[in-house]
Amino acid sequence: MQTEHRSVELRDAELKGMNFRGYAAVFDTPWNERLIEATGYIEKIKPGAFRKALQNTDSVPFLWQHDRNQLLARTPKSMTVREDGKGLLVEASLPKSGLGEYVRELIEREDVKGMSYGIEVSQNDSSIEKRDGKVYRILTGAQRLLDVTLTWEPAYSATQVELRASGFVATPLQELLIGEEPQVEQAVAESPPNDEAWWGEEPPEPPVKDPRPWWESYIDQIEGR
Repeated sequence: MQTEHRSVELRDAELKGMNFRGYAAVFDTPWNERLIEATGYIEKIKPGAFRKALQNTDSVPFLWQHDRNQLLARTPKSMTVREDGKGLLVEASLPKSGLGEYVRELIEREDVKGMSYGIEVSQNDSSIEKRDGKVYRILTGAQRLLDVTLTWEPAYSATQVELRASGFVATPLQELLIGEEPQVEQAVAESPPNDEAWWGEEPPEPPVKDPRPWWESYIDQIEGR
């Protein structure tokens, strides 16, 4: 089981009083060229990917900036999280506290730029496709939904992608390709060999076989000859 985090630009967000509504994930949105270059593959989330995770998770926290000490709401008390035709929809009641008022003001003046989510995934929760020399990872499921988060610095959006040390964790390409054809992994993850290094050199001469009976060679080894 692996833990992964993704972020998305704050889209279609609504704020009415202390009630918040927005998407933590958007389906069928590929990474852009910057993240493709950084990770070595393209990822998309398919509709239905969160269905099992939502069934397996009793309580999902709604956090500020990925900090589990900065709780804004949680399911099923003050938040609902569900899939619709667009993505993972979050509807929450912000707390009437200093933190809730602070976050509400940041959302109103558009300082909050995105949302994020954390999931636990197994190897069977995604599929790998190879087309036109590119590797595609299609996320089709997740085991658990760990959290949803508001952030002023989203790591992933449909229009602008950032790769950062915190708030974004992706499975390395080498792990995705476990069990795939060796030549495919080498073509994606390694540089082509130097011509002179692999075909310019002549192969080494095979060892000369001792013409004597094996027991004579054995006696020589014992006597140190």
